[in-house]
Amino acid sequence: MNKLLFVTYFFPPLGMGGVQRQAKICKYLSLFNWDICVLTSKPKWFYNYDHSLLDEVKNKVDIKNIGSYDHFHNKNLKKIKKEKMTSLGGSNIFAIPDMNIGWYPNVIKEGKKLLKSKKFNFILVSIPPFSSSLIARRLSLFSGVPYIIDYRDPWIDKKLFPSFSSLHLKWNKYLEKRAVNDSLFLTTINSRIKKNLQIKFPQKRIYILNQGYDAEDFEKNVIKNKKFTICYIGSLLRGRRPDVLIKAVKKLKVEKK
Repeated sequence: MNKLLFVTYFFPPLGMGGVQRQAKICKYLSLFNWDICVLTSKPKWFYNYDHSLLDEVKNKVDIKNIGSYDHFHNKNLKKIKKEKMTSLGGSNIFAIPDMNIGWYPNVIKEGKKLLKSKKFNFILVSIPPFSSSLIARRLSLFSGVPYIIDYRDPWIDKKLFPSFSSLHLKWNKYLEKRAVNDSLFLTTINSRIKKNLQIKFPQKRIYILNQGYDAEDFEKNVIKNKKFTICYIGSLLRGRRPDVLIKAVKKLKVEKK
């Protein structure tokens, strides 16, 4: 049986778009007889929760929730905008590579204990937050267990993750290069991210693992009618064009496709 140590900050019962992929990876790898231990966060508050996802995996994987020193682990900062301050009382000046770096020391401590007591074949890390890749690298160097980085978003992206300063950008580029170079290989969600990674790291093996969907989610609690519904689950950030989708659907309707 293959044994996997999965490092992911976002995991059920947390909800929203950055959680489903990790939950489904665990669900389906366990069906292929993988023994999975998940190192994840233990926030005191979050934007949304989805306990149905936790119900799918809680009896299939070993979940270890680890506390942190970032904004999600301080109730007093619930009303303070994420981009303004961390629970350490600092600002984006100290958020290298991201606001969740406060998770690093506790996970390293817990991960080392786990790696001493149990033998793993691989370490898988899901990013963002990109600081999680630093954790995977450190644990890999400690144990000799190879690690794989799964990119849900690009690390260097001016629109999604604008750097606080040019110095922060340089540091992020350095940290990404070090994390990627020491990894076994990379996986990502689409061809666009893969292409950008190939330009920066031509020597690295990169595989696309599409987001996809879980057919079992549609076997129950589905309301069937004649109306065709499209649901966009994600962030509608500046520069994204919903009108393109609307025009495309209208074109399909006119062409009766």
